[in-house]
Amino acid sequence: MREKKQFFFEKKNQKLLLLRVACVSPGWTRCRTHAQKFFASFFQKRRLFFLVRHFGAVYRYQMQDSDSTALSAVLRADTAPLHRQTEHLLGLPGSIGSPAAYGALLCRFLGLYEPLERGWHLHGEWERFGIELAARTHAAHLRDDLAALGVAAEDVPRADIRPPASFAQALGGMYVLEGATLGGHVIARDLRARLGAPIAGATRFFDGRGQALGPMWHTFRATLDRFGETMPQDRALVLSGARDTFRAMLAWFAPCRADPVAVP
Repeated sequence: MREKKQFFFEKKNQKLLLLRVACVSPGWTRCRTHAQKFFASFFQKRRLFFLVRHFGAVYRYQMQDSDSTALSAVLRADTAPLHRQTEHLLGLPGSIGSPAAYGALLCRFLGLYEPLERGWHLHGEWERFGIELAARTHAAHLRDDLAALGVAAEDVPRADIRPPASFAQALGGMYVLEGATLGGHVIARDLRARLGAPIAGATRFFDGRGQALGPMWHTFRATLDRFGETMPQDRALVLSGARDTFRAMLAWFAPCRADPVAVP
């Protein structure tokens, strides 16, 4: 029997070689099987190559996009779960039902905030980034509030907290405490309405910034973003400092609850 075999080669876009086999013979089935195996193997390898290249490009894009995102936005997203846990743990303002409970809460805040803020003073880069440290601390307001309630601040136990090892970590810790001021006026208004005269003059911690609250927060957030742009290598340290501060809050306030929240 006469056999005819013909092979055609075509190169497309200088990348892909297509082999077309026309085979008419008693062994055409065997020939077709070999051709199918060849093409299947060939295209599987190319598919794998393009998948690896595609996902590699996506990963590089995401890394670049993360580095270019405003640091304040990255902080907010990264610490959102810890933020929710802290709000649930404190349960403010509804968890405060009496002047005595309010005084105990302020004592707890002083015991945590004072060591945290003391650690900030170990780093001298605040002025370089336009942050007036004295205006950003809260321990003085807590002392004033406790004095108005007749509580001696010196008798309040303090948390044993390791100070931040770098300015970037201290900045992350300040982000947490600055963010905590945003709902302070709402809490103070609720407490004054429910607890009345016994806490008069003792709400500076929650409401001490008054009309300056919004502008101070926007200024601090802009400073964070500027730091993230000028010191991109320290962004991870800022995130670490914020997480550590949230975890310190959870650990410090957890014993105050009958149903403690686990600290991640």
